[in-house]
Amino acid sequence: MFFCPSVFSDYINISECTEINNSFLGVVDEVRLNESFNSTNNICFPINEVDNFTFDCNNNTINSSIETFTILFDLENVNNVIVRNCDAYNFNRAFIAGSSNNVTIESFTGEYSGPFFSSSSYLSNFLFSNLLLSSDSGISMSSYFDNFSLSNVKVGYILFRGNNIGESANLLIKNSNITNHITIYQMITAPRVITNIEIINSSMDNLNLIGDLRNFSLYNSIIYEEVSFDSAGTLTEPYPSDVIFTENYFYSIINSTNWSSTDVYFSGNYFNISLINSSGCIYEAMPLSFCDLAWNELIITTNQISNTQTSSLFSLSSLSSLFVIIFLLLGFFFY
Repeated sequence: MFFCPSVFSDYINISECTEINNSFLGVVDEVRLNESFNSTNNICFPINEVDNFTFDCNNNTINSSIETFTILFDLENVNNVIVRNCDAYNFNRAFIAGSSNNVTIESFTGEYSGPFFSSSSYLSNFLFSNLLLSSDSGISMSSYFDNFSLSNVKVGYILFRGNNIGESANLLIKNSNITNHITIYQMITAPRVITNIEIINSSMDNLNLIGDLRNFSLYNSIIYEEVSFDSAGTLTEPYPSDVIFTENYFYSIINSTNWSSTDVYFSGNYFNISLINSSGCIYEAMPLSFCDLAWNELIITTNQISNTQTSSLFSLSSLSSLFVIIFLLLGFFFY
């Protein structure tokens, strides 16, 4: 059936899969989806070489009805693009992206059999916010990048892997619930590094820091299962480096293959009693036990252990701390 979009003075209405390019847009800078539908395309919305454009699903639902590999949005060579308010099911991926800049992806729900977002090309200035996804889908980046921000997202995993082409920098994750793991990975020696990584007010089962990472901080967050450091091969210098943990909640193992050469700072954290004793030694760390007096480059200060007289895992010293942990456990979202 021939599809004719409805064109208004400042936007276009569509109701099926459509290729978005400058010829389609004309002088209009917004496309709005005006109804839910079933997709029979492998790529539903290819968006190519478009600048200064908004795609709004208007909270409609898109369901893939074919069994082959399917993608909801393919962003290629775009700049200053916003995609928002979409609910999608049965796609392999929501997004693939290449060579794009200044992209905002916000207010998405749905279930995907693969990564919600994946890319193997250089990307810069990407913002993800208000994502509510199933536990088997996540954000996957396997190239170098600059300025990625994730805020108020609930996903299964976040995986950032640098490559041997260029340096990566500036990754921020805040107010988020990662049901499986956050893994930040760089195998290559200097100058191929990932620098300036912050995780704030978030929760996750596992945190994996691997290879040449510099200037990492974790603040006011919860780790349920394991924190793991790995030098990931023979490096010219000990990395990860300048790792700072402040006012976090550690439930289980803290694991490193190279504690003696990693700059790691713990301050004001709350540990399960099986992890740290009253002298400040973390004796469940693998492969060796350690404490602040044993390693020159490891500093543990003003941390707390659980109170064995209460049923709580942690000795919370203030109402504000209690509020933070309750807030995190609720998943941060109320849609």
